[in-house]
Amino acid sequence: MIKKILKNKEHLFLDGDDPLVRRSTGNANTEQLKQLIGNHHFVYIDEAQRIKNIGLTLKIIHDQLQPVKLLVTRSSAFELGNETTEPLTGRKWEFKLYPISWNEFENNVVYL
Repeated sequence: MIKKILKNKEHLFLDGDDPLVRRSTGNANTEQLKQLIGNHHFVYIDEAQRIKNIGLTLKIIHDQLQPVKLLVTRSSAFELGNETTEPLTGRKWEFKLYPISWNEFENNVVYL
């Protein structure tokens, strides 16, 4: 779904499963984040719960690197809840995507 949203938009993709991404974003300061993000206006961070201090990193990006827009996904709400000490109050919209039902699947299958 995120890929579809960003399909025709220039964006930076950061994968929290990648050790290099975790090292470069986990304790980054504002200048390091500016260099990493460059001129991108959209940043997509997947598996955010794996990045140390991700809440503070997101807060810095939101507050200091305007007009950057963040799209952040995680596969484990429990893990992110334990890793995030910054609540991002007033800075986020949170959406929960639940597994699709069998009925939804059957009604949306495309046969090749």
